[in-house]
Amino acid sequence: IGLSLGMLMFVWLNTLSRNMCLYVCLSLLTFISAGMVMQAMILLEQVDWLPAGQALWDSSAILSEQSIAGELLYAVFGYEATPSAIELAIYLSSLSAMAAACVYAFYRRGNNDDCGAL
Repeated sequence: IGLSLGMLMFVWLNTLSRNMCLYVCLSLLTFISAGMVMQAMILLEQVDWLPAGQALWDSSAILSEQSIAGELLYAVFGYEATPSAIELAIYLSSLSAMAAACVYAFYRRGNNDDCGAL
């Protein structure tokens, strides 16, 4: 399944223009990096280095973490059915930090239309 999805993503990205492909890849990289931060956060809570707070919501009725889609979303994007406030804050701050770094890199180059020069 992973190989098939990878090939479909590759073919789809090849059909996009160079600039659009860069934006899509950076967006996916942003969510994947935030997911890795979320997984690290969960591991730090499990070893009691960070406090585990109360869950803000429970979306396991909509999408369980034990389902195939839930496990895939957890592995790629760090999906958590019952996130705590600190997990949500860290996830959103890592998303915003990556987005700010991308915006800074685009504006530092001076030419916002030619993003392939990054």
